[in-house]
Amino acid sequence: TPRVVVIGAGFGGIAAGVKMKRAGIDTFTIYESSLGIGGTWWDNTYPGAEVDVGSHLYCFSFKPYDWTRTHARQPELQKYLEETVDEFGLRPHLRLGVTAESATWDDERHVWTVVLDDGTVEECHVLVSAVGFLNVPRYPDWPGLHDFEGPKFHTARWEHQHDLTGKAVAVVGTGSSGTQVVPAIQPIVERLYVFQREPGWVLPKGERDLAANERAVFAKPWRRKL
Repeated sequence: TPRVVVIGAGFGGIAAGVKMKRAGIDTFTIYESSLGIGGTWWDNTYPGAEVDVGSHLYCFSFKPYDWTRTHARQPELQKYLEETVDEFGLRPHLRLGVTAESATWDDERHVWTVVLDDGTVEECHVLVSAVGFLNVPRYPDWPGLHDFEGPKFHTARWEHQHDLTGKAVAVVGTGSSGTQVVPAIQPIVERLYVFQREPGWVLPKGERDLAANERAVFAKPWRRKL
């Protein structure tokens, strides 16, 4: 039985854990640098955070789900992942708040040596990288930014203690996060400035709550076989 180390407890890491459990492999550990599972959906909690495509495309093949919206919001996605971890018994395999600093392959012994930031050195036969990149904020280096006295933060590290009601807010960037957070906070702020480096196309995606009859169709047994 191989000893397996999985790095990352987002969608990819959780799927790897479930597949190993179903294959009868229990000798694995999932390391996650954040304090909770979910990856992108743990770290990104900004207003309006939701998927960009249909919710059902986010379903694992082994776990259908009764989504309430065409485009699931962050809390529902996080709930889905938490349920998956509990349903398939992955909690004992998780080590949260631990970052893998390096991984070195020993060609003679055929093992990986993984060094963790808590000082632990782990050896394994199989190393699975489920490391994402959408949860790692990239902070700009603008002249005068550190002198700004008001709140300033990245969408991937949203500071919910700040009430934006009646405030003047500037949003820099019009990627997925920007196009979601802008319409979410626009109704409550006094002024909203949006800065973008290049012009882009923004089209309505038609997000809405699913009607009862639509949810019934998606819940049919033949759908679960897809």
